[in-house]
This record gives sequence, structure tokens and C-alpha cells, in this order.
Amino acid sequence: MGIYPDDSFFVLGFLLLVSKGIIFIWKREGESKLVIDKTRIFISSAYEEALKTPRKIVKEHLEVCGHEVPIFEEEDFGTWKPDTMKHCIEVVEKSDIVILLINTKSGEEPELRRGNVTPTYLEFQEAWKKKKHILVFVNPDIKKRFFDLRKDFDSLYNQYIEENHRPPDSPFDPFERWISIQDGVAKKHLQAADPFVWAFLYDIYKKRYWLYEFDFAQSEKEAKQISQMISNSLKTVVDFIPRLDELTEIEEQQSYLVEYAEHTLTMLHQKNLILNKEEQDWSNFLKQGIEFLNHRYDIIQAKDTNPVVVNHINSCYAASLYSQDGETLRLVGKTGDITAPEVFALYEEGVHVVDAFNQGERLITYREDKKTFYITEAVERFVLCLHFLLEEDWDVKRAEAYAQEVECAIMDKHQLYFEFLNLLIGGSTYE
Repeated sequence: MGIYPDDSFFVLGFLLLVSKGIIFIWKREGESKLVIDKTRIFISSAYEEALKTPRKIVKEHLEVCGHEVPIFEEEDFGTWKPDTMKHCIEVVEKSDIVILLINTKSGEEPELRRGNVTPTYLEFQEAWKKKKHILVFVNPDIKKRFFDLRKDFDSLYNQYIEENHRPPDSPFDPFERWISIQDGVAKKHLQAADPFVWAFLYDIYKKRYWLYEFDFAQSEKEAKQISQMISNSLKTVVDFIPRLDELTEIEEQQSYLVEYAEHTLTMLHQKNLILNKEEQDWSNFLKQGIEFLNHRYDIIQAKDTNPVVVNHINSCYAASLYSQDGETLRLVGKTGDITAPEVFALYEEGVHVVDAFNQGERLITYREDKKTFYITEAVERFVLCLHFLLEEDWDVKRAEAYAQEVECAIMDKHQLYFEFLNLLIGGSTYE
């Protein structure tokens, strides 16, 4: 944003989200300052003379509504880079909404770019890949002709897939030759626009975007319609604004939950091998179990108020599991490069495995010589000990001072997985 209030500012905590526009209000005695990060709308179209005026009209209407609308003719893109196409793609990436205008031309020149595509098509592809909100507006006559030809395009596309066993590199590839040899009614339809326009429309159609009509002879009227459509689009998300933090958290957790779901099947299989006596001990179970914990963790001081990363945990590199056997704890499995004693007596002192079992709680301990944190937890008649490698050297006192932050770094991310792991271990009938 580039807004940095000095220390004398008393910040009123106003953060208003309007679509993706963000309003910050800073205030000090006798003064207020309003800064708006506007919704950014990119207008994409072929560089066609007939579209210059419509683009400007649409831009003006959207700017009246408070949006930021960069277009090529107005030199709104800042300082141009040598690679113009790359610059346009960057503008698309930074936009929130993309409006695509399609008339009769594929570009300023009839020749296509390398790869049998056009700049406008590449902009559309970038917006599609980045999941931008895209609105497509088409010359009504071209739209009608396209749907008259759509079944032919379907047939040609399906034939291409059958023959090549893969989608085309360019949307033009399945249709280029067919378009060039047509006559009669089909030729009359196709001559209404440049050949690539039909392939472009078919690609948009295949991606399930609605083709809205735009009468370029009535650009003022159509521009008002676009403004209303965007307003309606924003209206549909208003109810989600109070849930923005929740939705962001869900999005962040999505990939984790997919990985978690897949790994649970692996762990259930390992548990069944133990129950069926197909495994001699729990070592392979532990090996598979800590693979899910093989991440880098930030140790953060004052996470919720003044967060500062003070160190990192590189991975969970080893684990051991003990089971109660009378007055002892006996090793029933281990993984990783560690030396784990075969047995501990329950009366031994200063042993974190014994202490965790006797106290019936999770303990976090540290060994300076091995730069290792141990998370040790009693699970019914078992004790699970996980070994986490610290990145930067700490002495014991410093490690103990950050024990709570270490636990949060690991457990906040994997609470669900630890509960699942404990259920698998604690619910065992293994002897």
C-alpha cells in the first residue's frame, strides 16, 4: 500500500473490504486520512481499431464506479518493459477482474504469434489459470454465427482428441485446416471474423464461460450494463465478507487436508499389519508416521501480538515407542538414526519417557548436544517420543524458555494428525 503512519498516529482499527478493495482509515487529533486500494479491472481485447473507443467508454464507466481500470491506449501500465507481452501478463496477474471484448479481429496483424496464439488469448489463459473473475463480451453477430457452427467445432475437437490422445497446444490446431477449406454457408459464417476468433470462442466455451453480447455501436449503453453486472457480482459475495478470515484459513488448509486424508490410509494399513501380526514391531509404523511431520517449522515469539521468528525446527527425524510391561517400559519400535534403550524401569528419574508415562501428560524436553527437542507423550499404556532437530544452536535454558512456542509451532499445524496417531496407538491390542 505504501502507507506508513508515524508513531504519533492513533490507528482506529477500520479495515473495510469491498470486494477486493481495501479501505484503511488512519486518524490522529484533528486529522483523518482515507486511502483506498481499488478493485483492479483489466480490459482485454484484440488491438483492433473498432474497439479503441468502446474500451475507453467501458474504462470511464468503471472508473466512475471507483474501480482502477488500466488500458493500453491510456498508457496506464506504467513504464513499459522491452517484452510488451510479459508486461501485459503481469498486469493481468495484478488484476481482480478481467473483461474480455471480442469483435471480428484476432489482432492488429493477421499473423499469429509463435505457438499459433494471439496476445489476447495469452491474457485470457493467464486470467483463467490464476482463477480471475472473467466476463466475456462478444459481438452479437459473431456470437450467433459461432453457435450456428458449434456442433462442427465439437466434432472437430473430439476428432483431434481421438487422433492425438491429448488436447491441442493451440486452440486453433483442431480447426485451422477445416476453416481454410470451407465453402457455402459455413464459409459465409467464417468470413465474418478472423479464423482464430472462432477457435478462441470455442476455447472460452469449453472452459464454461458465458458469452455475453456487446453491441459495439451502443457502447455507452453496454458499458452501463457491464458496471451493473460487476455490481451484481460483488453483491453475491457480500455475505462472505464477515467470514473472510475463516475462508482464508480453509483455503490454506485445503492442501494439508488432502495430504492428511491420503496419509491416514497409509497409517491404517500399517496398523492392520500390526494387528494381524504381519509386523514384528512398530518400527515401520513409526517410519511412515513421521514422514507426515517432515516439514520446517517456524518458532514464533508473541505470535498473536508482535510475531517474531526466533528459530526453526527442520524436521522430525526419529521416533521411538515404548509399551508398559509390568514395572518397566519396553521398546516396541523405533525409526531414524537414534540409539534407544531397550527398557526403562518406571522408578527411574530424569528420563523423559518415564516421566511422561508416570505424569500422564505431554512433555517437551531438549538436549543441547544433539540440538534436539523431544515431544514425549503417554498414550494409554504406550509412550511415544518424537525427535525434532533445531536449526540454530540454543542452550538448555533458552530452549526451556521457548518450550511453549515450540509446542505451538508443531501442534498447531498437526493437532488433527496427532490425535489420529494417538488413536491408532492407544487403540491397539498388540502385545
